[in-house]
Amino acid sequence: MTMSKIHIKYMTDEALETLKANTSVITERLTENQISSTQLSEFIPSELYVTKKYEIEEFTLRVPKDEKDRETDIYNSILLYERLHHLPLYVLTDERFWCWMNFEMGYEVALKYMPVKKNSSVFKDHWLLTQGKRRGLFFGVLSRCYFRVALSVDNTLDDPYELTKFVIENPLRFRELTWQSFSSEKMIVLGYAGDRGRDQCAGGYTAAAGFADIRHLHESEPAGGGYRGVGEVPTVQNR
Repeated sequence: MTMSKIHIKYMTDEALETLKANTSVITERLTENQISSTQLSEFIPSELYVTKKYEIEEFTLRVPKDEKDRETDIYNSILLYERLHHLPLYVLTDERFWCWMNFEMGYEVALKYMPVKKNSSVFKDHWLLTQGKRRGLFFGVLSRCYFRVALSVDNTLDDPYELTKFVIENPLRFRELTWQSFSSEKMIVLGYAGDRGRDQCAGGYTAAAGFADIRHLHESEPAGGGYRGVGEVPTVQNR
């Protein structure tokens, strides 16, 4: 069956800046409507989104029972990856794209994963991706779902998503990696999740020991060394 396609959108710069400047009042309004974010238009004097040239297959995320529903989390994360991975990296690392995903494409799901709370930084950090370019993507409520898959999918395995499922089953397995500056190196994430995390944790291999090994590899690799990771997530460019 042929899937219908839609153009992607960006939240406009004006809309994003307005949300950042009014987090308290907007957080309060979002808690009043768990199904739709249409109330955002009350705060934006002009356009909320701008349509871009790239297309994706239309999709619908499953609403999880709660933030601990790992089965649905795995399904949604893989679906996001499969529908979005063909997009240019500058799109996938732009907070304006993920704001559209959070507020329009996956609003109800995002609220289940990361409920907004009054007097909390949740909305600012996890919905508006204000924690810097790399960490912001790993904090973003739906962007982190995508990047957990992008950095763990391994097409050499019978099940390319074997490590993805392992990572998502226990959020700490990826959350702790995201605090490290090397967390966007796919080779390192695959090595940690595959060789160390899955096979040796049961034998007493700890996350702390794993990070020590990873730091040694990362810091001792000579300039122009023998591996080529995906590199740091590039600075977001205005396009």
